[in-house]
Amino acid sequence: MPRIRTVELSVVRVVISTVLLYALLAAVRLGAKLVGYRHVGFFCDDASIRHEFRSETVTLFVLLGGCYITAFVVIILVEVYRVCCSTSSESVQYEWRGNNVHPLIVRLVKYFGYFQAGYVFMIVIGTVTKRAVGRLRPNFFDVCKPSQYSCTGNSYITDYVCEGEDEKKIANSRSSFYSGHSVLAIYTAVYLMLYLRSQVSSVTKCRVIVAIVEMLLLSLALYVCYTRLHDNMHHATDVLVGIVVGVAGAAYTAILWAGMFREKQHEQCCDSTLDIENVIQPYPIVKSPRQELM
Repeated sequence: MPRIRTVELSVVRVVISTVLLYALLAAVRLGAKLVGYRHVGFFCDDASIRHEFRSETVTLFVLLGGCYITAFVVIILVEVYRVCCSTSSESVQYEWRGNNVHPLIVRLVKYFGYFQAGYVFMIVIGTVTKRAVGRLRPNFFDVCKPSQYSCTGNSYITDYVCEGEDEKKIANSRSSFYSGHSVLAIYTAVYLMLYLRSQVSSVTKCRVIVAIVEMLLLSLALYVCYTRLHDNMHHATDVLVGIVVGVAGAAYTAILWAGMFREKQHEQCCDSTLDIENVIQPYPIVKSPRQELM
């Protein structure tokens, strides 16, 4: 019979970490609005920024909501499945203020917490990069309607005036690099794919279902990337860089930060053993003495 290890959970740390995480996001977004976008010029014969303006197929609100809901649903379904089909007894017992906490809750908070942390950092990095680079979107001319400039050959124009009526759209037309939609969509898909691989893919009868879900997640993410090109919101290189950043961010969060593959967590079906070094905190922390093995 395996030895039962008791771990005292620190819910306060989770709450504080979550609050600080979203406070950072709010501060960066507010600072970005105050700073604005870098003002860059354009070449007279640059046809890549003369496409028509189109409404977004996937709005930012739909993307954010879809990513969060998808991640939560996938994680909770997997964890419920692991509990239902587990054939091994728990080797770790979680407690909070003397009360037992079900491992399902611990794992749900852990993996969804890491997802949120990585997701927020992707937004923060993208927000800073967009303001610093200020690359013009493909629909820049249609939105800005620049005037009061003179072109001679392939000259580079920096002194011009935008006569477009929508100031918000004009400012947004300077945020092409890199594609934030692509980053967030790919990050969500890859994170969940790695999560599925680390939690249920070793179960033979689960592999086909896992592969189907992974294919669906990746297809949806790539569709979002395609819409950014179709809607004339980004150049191809913007989307490509966004994909690379999303993959890198998801891999770092899932593998190095959350430690999903640190231990082999399955024996016969869905072993409920969890690496207690990373229990439910969105950020790695140093364990206090009371978290040592009893």
